[in-house]
Amino acid sequence: IAYTFNFTDPLQTPIELDNLKAGMISHDDGVFLGNITIDKPIQLNPGQTANITAYGVLSDSAVNYLKTKAQTQSSINVDFVNLNVNVAGIQIQLDKQNVGDIPLSPNMFG
Repeated sequence: IAYTFNFTDPLQTPIELDNLKAGMISHDDGVFLGNITIDKPIQLNPGQTANITAYGVLSDSAVNYLKTKAQTQSSINVDFVNLNVNVAGIQIQLDKQNVGDIPLSPNMFG
């Protein structure tokens, strides 16, 4: 799975996002979907917005869960759990962060 989100550097100095790791769960019922990470560091200038793509592998049970949900709804709300981010050498850890809705389609799983 690839999950892309945008992030804007809120500081007056360039920053480097060195690492991002998190688990993904369904917000509504807590089903574990998989783990994600970024594949390389990302540098941002002050005020710059960048698309950040995190990659992961879904288990068979997560794929089946998403296939079932795609039959009755157009999106699923997702949380990152155990989110660990390293920005310019500063380690940030969040237990849970809602990242919003991810579109679903019955055709997305072949």
